[in-house]
Amino acid sequence: MNSRLTPDGMRRVAEAFRERYRPGHVRGLLVAGSGLSLEVPGWEAAEEIDLSDVLPFPLHTLMGHRQTVTLWRRGDETLMVVNGRFHLYQGYRPEEVVAPVRLAGLLGVEVMIAINATGALVPGIEAGSLVIITDHLNLQGANPLVGEWGREFGPQFPDMSEVYDSELRRAAWPAAEEARIAHLFRTRTEATGIDLNDPGIVRKSKKANFRFYNAPHAIYLFQDASLTPWSLFDLGLFAQSLMLAAHARGLGTVPQAFATDYARQIKNFLSIPETKRLIIGLSVGYPDESSPVNTLRTDRVATEEILRWIE
Repeated sequence: MNSRLTPDGMRRVAEAFRERYRPGHVRGLLVAGSGLSLEVPGWEAAEEIDLSDVLPFPLHTLMGHRQTVTLWRRGDETLMVVNGRFHLYQGYRPEEVVAPVRLAGLLGVEVMIAINATGALVPGIEAGSLVIITDHLNLQGANPLVGEWGREFGPQFPDMSEVYDSELRRAAWPAAEEARIAHLFRTRTEATGIDLNDPGIVRKSKKANFRFYNAPHAIYLFQDASLTPWSLFDLGLFAQSLMLAAHARGLGTVPQAFATDYARQIKNFLSIPETKRLIIGLSVGYPDESSPVNTLRTDRVATEEILRWIE
């Protein structure tokens, strides 16, 4: 092993880095994959440093990898973003591949998040999908946890099922869902020209509710107020069947939950007994196929992502 990449050697590299760049409290390490770049909202990209000026071994160029580290600062806090990574197939040794990670660890990094662009063996995962890794098999015949690093920093044989932190994985799900919704909003804006970030558009959309989106008919679904909340599942199934049946006949439907905000007025106007509870409204009519709104088709989550078979 290169003596400059032993634990003591990397400690010296970390100390030199700290003295030269004054990173302060280093909170996290982000590692970008091939051709990918990362930004950190709310933080300032203070400087981008060539890793060749930091690490004690020669670097090999690779398309899509800048081989730099950007220090994103916020007060005395710093996030390290490594722009690209090293690979065994480039001729690096295992201790060189992980040197940026070990540098960050010796600087006090608390969390590491790595991203990469890769293929998938699961047919249900489409190109461009975001996935969260939970485990992996090392089939490369190389391991950086050998020698002094394994003995001093251990464990030398970690439980791979715990390598990908479960708390971070749980936190990633709502973030991914938020990103999916943001993507859906962008797609809808591009397809329809309707930008829901525009307050005027939002007001216009809300007013359209009261006109049933120009549909000629409306359906209100009620339940007896004495029923338990579990009965909402029954009514939900009924509403779904109703909408599917309408679609089969060439009709369009729009569920309208806003109606419940005016349940008292609607019941008074329709002479509905107080013992009934308004659950949802539906606008029904033939869709205007020439309207950009009706050209939007959203993706559906693959069955494999929501279904788990237990044998």
